Amino acid sequence: MNPDGSEQRRLSRGEFPLENPAALWWLPGGREIAVWEMGTGGGTGISLVDVRSGAVTRPAELYSILDAEGYLAPCVNSYLVNPVRGDLVACALYDLASSPGDLSKNGLFLVNLVEGTLVGIKPVQFPASYAWSADGNYLYFTDRSSEGRYCFFRAGSGGGGYERLGGLPEIPWDEDMACQGPYADFLFPH
Repeated sequence: MNPDGSEQRRLSRGEFPLENPAALWWLPGGREIAVWEMGTGGGTGISLVDVRSGAVTRPAELYSILDAEGYLAPCVNSYLVNPVRGDLVACALYDLASSPGDLSKNGLFLVNLVEGTLVGIKPVQFPASYAWSADGNYLYFTDRSSEGRYCFFRAGSGGGGYERLGGLPEIPWDEDMACQGPYADFLFPH
């Protein structure tokens, strides 16, 4: 639709009907929208909607990488393309085939779609919100600190670890705190 709400039109058409779309993210360039679905008929995960044609597809490269990594029942719960490098995607995912106590395949990851690699950032049970910086160099996210408080963290676009950001508030885990995205410069100037 237009910013004033006029000219609304339905986008999702094609081979895959969307089941209970729950969250949306614009991909860089404004030609596709990533949609997280809470489907019951096999649609749980991420779909990509072309805003011109309305075609709905699955991110095939991502799912083939997860297959190669041994994910038996991957649930990709968000999908943010780096604003500078279209081949680099951050995603939060779970392996639904793993036992609840196994965090080794659950967490926040960087995926290089060209090289076919998956690099873990942080093994969290329920990856919280995250956002890329506008220059594409950092991924900011929220999660529990070692003291059990909700905090902000930052990871580099090459993976290899993360750091807790100091000087920002910590709040109880049962409160809601999110990184606003898809870019986080207004929250974290650098």
